[in-house]
Amino acid sequence: MAAQKVWLVTGTSSGLGNELAHTILKNGHKVVAAGRNTSRLASLKEAGAAVARIDQNEPLDVLKKQVEGAIAVYGHINVIVLNAAYVVAGTLEERTHVSTLS
Repeated sequence: MAAQKVWLVTGTSSGLGNELAHTILKNGHKVVAAGRNTSRLASLKEAGAAVARIDQNEPLDVLKKQVEGAIAVYGHINVIVLNAAYVVAGTLEERTHVSTLS
């Protein structure tokens, strides 16, 4: 088996992130499963993952502390999977609010 790695996976409350985190654990690696609502990460915690609250919508100083806390769980991270997403359905013309990055 390859050396055990520590993975930080965001967006693990459902879907691809959840499945990926479970697969990583089954393959003998460590996972810090991140999401906005840690109560939705119970199945991963039961499977052996550490859980961390990381919300990309928080102010940068708060987000930095959340990420530092996730790294501190095992002291380092080998692999990062940024899987958190926000889905907008519909066309741009139908949107009442358009976010921009500044």
